[in-house]
Amino acid sequence: MGKATKKRYTRLTLLAGIVLLSAGLVASGLPGSGHAPQEHHRGHRKPASAGAPHPTPITSSITGAAYSSVAPELPGLLPGGVYGARQSVIDPRWASVRVSADRPDGYYAVFLHREGGLWHARRSVLVQRNPDPEKGNPRDIESVLGSVPEDLKRPLLARGPQPRPTKPGEAAIRALERALPKSRWEVVSTHASGPYRVVRLAEVEGGRSTRVYLERSRGVWKVLGIGENLTEADLPGFPKDLVASAPPLSPEKARVEPARPVFTGHPDRERIMPGLERALRYVRRYPGIAGFYVIDLENGSGYGIRPDEPFFSASVIKVAVMVAVFRRMDEGRLSYGEELAITREDKAPGAGGLRWEPVGTKLPVRDYLWLMITRSDNVATNVLTRAVGGRGYVNRVARSLGARHTVLYQKLSDNRAAVPALDNRTTPRDMATILAEIYEGRAASRESCRRMIQLLRHNDMEWWMEAGVPPSIKVANKGGWLDSTFNDAGIVLYRKHPYVLAEFTKYGTNDLGRGGAFLADVSKVVWRAESGVSLAAYEKQRSSDGRTTSSPSR
Repeated sequence: MGKATKKRYTRLTLLAGIVLLSAGLVASGLPGSGHAPQEHHRGHRKPASAGAPHPTPITSSITGAAYSSVAPELPGLLPGGVYGARQSVIDPRWASVRVSADRPDGYYAVFLHREGGLWHARRSVLVQRNPDPEKGNPRDIESVLGSVPEDLKRPLLARGPQPRPTKPGEAAIRALERALPKSRWEVVSTHASGPYRVVRLAEVEGGRSTRVYLERSRGVWKVLGIGENLTEADLPGFPKDLVASAPPLSPEKARVEPARPVFTGHPDRERIMPGLERALRYVRRYPGIAGFYVIDLENGSGYGIRPDEPFFSASVIKVAVMVAVFRRMDEGRLSYGEELAITREDKAPGAGGLRWEPVGTKLPVRDYLWLMITRSDNVATNVLTRAVGGRGYVNRVARSLGARHTVLYQKLSDNRAAVPALDNRTTPRDMATILAEIYEGRAASRESCRRMIQLLRHNDMEWWMEAGVPPSIKVANKGGWLDSTFNDAGIVLYRKHPYVLAEFTKYGTNDLGRGGAFLADVSKVVWRAESGVSLAAYEKQRSSDGRTTSSPSR
């Protein structure tokens, strides 16, 4: 699609959104003004203690801090899977490592910042060895790295064959010049032990210095690490007389919430259990980690599997951003017609057509809302996040709704981190709670909540949850997917028995069809449990409508 075509597509989408919004379409099954709040629903605001973890420093070692931040969430990661420590020359308070996680297509880069003598993991991106040119990777990863120094980012972006120096000093200099192409370096000293070398370099002009750690393998000097403060933990196997001592890293097993049924005050477990047991089989067969949570909107009870496991939120986090925008409009600090300009900081790769619009393009808030929810536009989301006061405000709104483990950690893009703790994240219970608050008219003003459901009703990008319910049942949902991550969360507007379902996956298949089929299967068994419709009646109704779970509903 050419740039002109993309622009026309964006404008047509905007026009369609404006027409539908201004028409004031009301979603069927919305709560009326006389719908009384259910106080016992607020019991869902207390998830179990297995909330989203946060990056925590364990040692003063760069690799140790990275491993201790990633291993608790990344199944199967061993200490040897974290390697290549580099301490920035531009700003030695920053460093990076690589995390393999047995990915044949690439690796995760984790960036750390040193505070009070300890390293803290702050950012992470997926770096593909053979990037998809349509996505613009690898240079697009810069969009989420913020203040990370250039000499840590630049080696991730380089492509093509690299020189293979045969002398350690030459290899050390080229490694730094690759990260800092405008600088010149000279060897100050070299220390040797068998096939290992430590080369100390000084900048010819500028006064900066660092050490490069190398190993000779098959006649070529391989860079194992760069930095003034590397330790044995950063360079396993390196001679002890050439590197600072540090305790070795111990293998750590990822802490994943068990796959078992969880109930929260449900009055009719006997009715729910057959469907829940079937969903449990789907979860256990999934080639990764999956979980979901359901809230009955008539009595506030809930049930699910892994309801408090942290997942990558992907585009589902846009529901929290939407609530924040409507709250600001309720306060009079924003309005539908107020025009906002796209800044350079808002730009990001991924879903939506605004990534192709030039910096300075102005659109009204209503259009950004429409594009964020119905087209999942990342740039629109970033503009609105900035307009409401930044990520901090969005996170405060989420906490006020009872979603205590939902965090908008960084701006929206198509790249994800190694683990949810270094990315935008949520839990099934958290997202179900936010949607329940919207349905009940408590997330913002009642009129704003009605408009939010209206927007979610017109999201036609994801079909997974809808594929599990009869065509006559309306769903107000927001889905999202990233690398090996497929999510969907929405309100099933079934007049006899409305409910919320939030379903999430991570570290599983990267196949859209297979990931979507899992979400559709879970939606199907939840619908049967909530509606009481038998399997035979369910399949008969779907067959007569010509709709199956293997094809999109829109």
